[in-house]
Amino acid sequence: MINRQILTVFFLLSALTLSSQSFHFGPKGGTGISYQQWNGSDRSPIIPLHGDMFIETLDDDGKGAIYAQLGLHTRGSSTQVRNIFNNSLGRTSFKYQNISLGAGIKKRLDLDRSPVIYYQAGIRGEYTVANNLSEFEAINISGTFPLEPFVRKFNYGITVGGGFEFDLGRQFQPFIEFNFMPDLSAQYDQFQSVEINDPFTNTIRTIPARTVRNISLEVTLGLKFLREVIYVD
Repeated sequence: MINRQILTVFFLLSALTLSSQSFHFGPKGGTGISYQQWNGSDRSPIIPLHGDMFIETLDDDGKGAIYAQLGLHTRGSSTQVRNIFNNSLGRTSFKYQNISLGAGIKKRLDLDRSPVIYYQAGIRGEYTVANNLSEFEAINISGTFPLEPFVRKFNYGITVGGGFEFDLGRQFQPFIEFNFMPDLSAQYDQFQSVEINDPFTNTIRTIPARTVRNISLEVTLGLKFLREVIYVD
């Protein structure tokens, strides 16, 4: 699955490069707020980091672009739990490390002002390469926490947002952007009830079906470089 994603982004970026010749590229990264809906109710957020490499086309008037990006994003949420061994309260975070591949369109509003304001919209596909659920196996007696077998590796969603590009010359432009990134699929899909043995009562407990979806709000800083091809007659 990961190899398929890498091939997909390779062909997409190649197509963008060949179609435009001149293009922008660079790194971007930042932080944000990530939380999850568990069966429709929101859990508390976590504040993770993320990073991407991106490429975008350069049209004749500079007002529009098609972009693609590939990076690593952490999704998840947190909840307050009581330790059954010492009766203390603590906060537990569930984290999913996802390789994210996205593509979309960008529109700049006014090129004569600085900074230039833009908005963008796109789609994402994400593949989960790691999570921290194994840390909770020993204390997951009641089945409160997610179970590893029900984690969905591949997920998809949308990205909508915008930002500001600062003019420091044609070849180099820093920018800041803000994105809302809800998933349309479930990161965790426990589609069936699970029966577990309660060691305190020595009875069978039934854990109902559970669906968990990721929602993220990200703040990103980036550096945009220009690869320009000039044809000389």
